[in-house]
Amino acid sequence: MRFMGWAHATTLDLMRLRSEGPEPREETEDMAAEKIDILSKVRARTVVRPILTSPRPM
Repeated sequence: MRFMGWAHATTLDLMRLRSEGPEPREETEDMAAEKIDILSKVRARTVVRPILTSPRPM
């Protein structure tokens, strides 16, 4: 199991590979529901803008 959804997840994953650091917990239904709620809020605030491939005319 990986540590996911955390800013420091990479550090914890690397520690786990070296058999160091804390043991990850199993995800509960409440944790999964909270993660889905957070992701839906982030997606609602995300603005997608097109990438311009040529300069804008002045």
